[in-house]
Amino acid sequence: MEVIQNNNKQPQIPYGGCLYNIQKECKTIIHWKCTKSSSMKCFCILNTNLNIDSVILFFIEHDYVHEMNENILSAVKI
Repeated sequence: MEVIQNNNKQPQIPYGGCLYNIQKECKTIIHWKCTKSSSMKCFCILNTNLNIDSVILFFIEHDYVHEMNENILSAVKI
């Protein structure tokens, strides 16, 4: 998985046509919440390892409530 930086230099993960921001870092995992969590009430959360340089997806919590944009990575990089 690729980690990119948003305009505020915060890490984001594009995955499955959505973007995720760090929600919280725990002892063994990082919780990433969907960027549409407030605007579309999407409660999808990715759980990854702690190493942001080499992110490994462990599991996904909840289902998406919005359409995916498979070109999100290209759009964000532009």
